[in-house]
Amino acid sequence: MKIFGWRADDAGCGWWRVTVPFATLAKRGHQVGHSVTYTSEWDSADVIVGQRVCMPSPSKRWREWADQGRRLVYDVDDDWWNVELTAPNGMFWQSREVRARIRENVAMATRVTTCSNRLAEIMSAFHRDVRVVPNGLPREVLSWPPPVAGERVLVGWSGTDSTIAELPLAARHLRKLLDRQPNVDVHTIGVPGPLVAKAGLRHERVTNYGPRAKPGEYLRAIDWQVWAAPYRNTPFNRAKAATKFLEASALGIPIVASRMGSYADSIVHGETGFLVSADHEWDTYLRMLVEDADLRTEMGRRARQHAAQFTAEEIAPLWEEALAP
Repeated sequence: MKIFGWRADDAGCGWWRVTVPFATLAKRGHQVGHSVTYTSEWDSADVIVGQRVCMPSPSKRWREWADQGRRLVYDVDDDWWNVELTAPNGMFWQSREVRARIRENVAMATRVTTCSNRLAEIMSAFHRDVRVVPNGLPREVLSWPPPVAGERVLVGWSGTDSTIAELPLAARHLRKLLDRQPNVDVHTIGVPGPLVAKAGLRHERVTNYGPRAKPGEYLRAIDWQVWAAPYRNTPFNRAKAATKFLEASALGIPIVASRMGSYADSIVHGETGFLVSADHEWDTYLRMLVEDADLRTEMGRRARQHAAQFTAEEIAPLWEEALAP
């Protein structure tokens, strides 16, 4: 197939849903390309994957393609109907005009792809042919050596300006861990230090690496041995893919995550990670992993075995099925 991916932007969503899977499709013999702009060289493409097509001008072009009978696949990776007003661009996604364009563009598509089962349920109200194609990391990540603790054990959190609102769930417990465990440090990646501090994670042994220029490159900078992934139990979060578990497990790092949505569906509690159901459990599970190196190693090994089933290479056939006529 000749496939073009029309990315919404150069941020993480485009990396997960277009850049990574398309690289694997190219290795499987397909002619692929992707960009935030469309050029005439793709007029002969068999299928166009549109990510987050919702602005007036792209929507006009999407309708023209639909009228021409071109095969269009609309990819959805977030529950735009439940974005909080306080979230970045929250008012934009709450706009009736934007929501109307999304519904119209979805209806014109040949097919819809999503990253989670819950998101597929939501999108089934707008299209009769919705396929779940999970996120996947390149298989090579499984061969990277997992971060090893030296004299100090590192606990980490990774996020963006869209997920900084989740950090307060665990911030107090991370500070308590630092106060009680002198051999522990906390590292964060993805959000500027002042915002991390404002979210409640203020301590002299917190190191912030800030945002990374390119999506995915931050995986090379992960140096912690325990991964904290707090999420509020909101409709928006319940539709998210368990991306942090996928990243942590691919790197062989045990995770402590909120028992919510795809995280609850993906993590086998006590084997491939810990799921937090009650607030005090953050203290319990973080302390268990910090104090027991053997537990960290074994849980990370099992998590990596799980991740091997969800590499971009393993998922590629699902993309082929979703993009085929």
